[in-house]
Amino acid sequence: MALDPLNLTDTTDDECCGGRGKGDGECRGEGRGRGKGRGMGHGGDACCSDEPVASSDADEVLRERPLHRPVFTEGWKAPLPTGELTFEEVCAKAREEVGAAQDVVVEVPSPDRRRASSADAARQGFGEGFDPKFLAIAALSAPNLEDWPGRLASTVLLQGCPWRCTYCFGTDLQDSRKGGAVEWEDVERELRARRGHTQAVVFSGGEPTRQGALSEAMRLAKEMGYEVGLQTAGAFPGRLELALQHCDWVALDIKGTPEGYSDITRTGVAGRRAYQSLEIVRDSGVEYEVRLTVDPLTHSRQDILDTVAEIERRTGRAPVLQEVQLAGTSPAYAEAVGDRCLADVLEPGDLPELVRR
Repeated sequence: MALDPLNLTDTTDDECCGGRGKGDGECRGEGRGRGKGRGMGHGGDACCSDEPVASSDADEVLRERPLHRPVFTEGWKAPLPTGELTFEEVCAKAREEVGAAQDVVVEVPSPDRRRASSADAARQGFGEGFDPKFLAIAALSAPNLEDWPGRLASTVLLQGCPWRCTYCFGTDLQDSRKGGAVEWEDVERELRARRGHTQAVVFSGGEPTRQGALSEAMRLAKEMGYEVGLQTAGAFPGRLELALQHCDWVALDIKGTPEGYSDITRTGVAGRRAYQSLEIVRDSGVEYEVRLTVDPLTHSRQDILDTVAEIERRTGRAPVLQEVQLAGTSPAYAEAVGDRCLADVLEPGDLPELVRR
């Protein structure tokens, strides 16, 4: 049964630079012309400049983008946006979670609570009110022994990821605007039917911590009697910390040194967030393993040696080294990699004590 994505419209204009153009009109960023001559007001999608801007009262520029808005099962009923993040929103969330790490409490006034971010929700203790029926679920896997080594586990694949990793083998799961293909109600029914035949449920993606209802879904799976695992790259440390309350095991994918993350994920804040997540997992008391996938096109030998050393310094344990899985990667990447593998990056005597998969 297909899940209709909740595509709501956000018509809030981007902020304008607030300056005055030439002529006697103000640029107010309100989506329509208000001035005269070259200083004519314009929509919030552009910035003020000395160039003429064609506009009229009849022409409004509105920014529309779909948002997945989970609602609360109890307490506050206002929705919180957790859909596709813009660059500015990613930066804002990074600043918020740095504040959380420094024990800075952010107070959200009651009238504006519906506009609170998911990081605010997690800090203020109402994150577990997200209803799992709003999860964007791509698939529920058959029971397998690969996703959680040593456990026969069913894997719930959640749609959407803020990063675009070079070697991603789940490119069809990256689009955060894409609705789910499976309803949580159907997943829950199937998990209940599998009780006694499988040991565990693993939540993966995409990036599962992107979705605010993850923690509640994990809690429900645990109530069914399952052990609960999580595969994550640590993109959202605040939500990860909340999810760990219902977690028995975590596989955390570390992609490089903090400074080298942009080469892999192609985003600027990823490294700091991933290593913040590493420290949260380390201190949580939850069983975990750190995985390092070796990209023959991006990683050098020194990159891998430095990353392993950084992980060991922070956690006191070595990561598992993983080969790139070409199935599911982009055709251009698969063609560029060809027959190259982990052994083409490391020398034969490098890191012999590390597990390799």
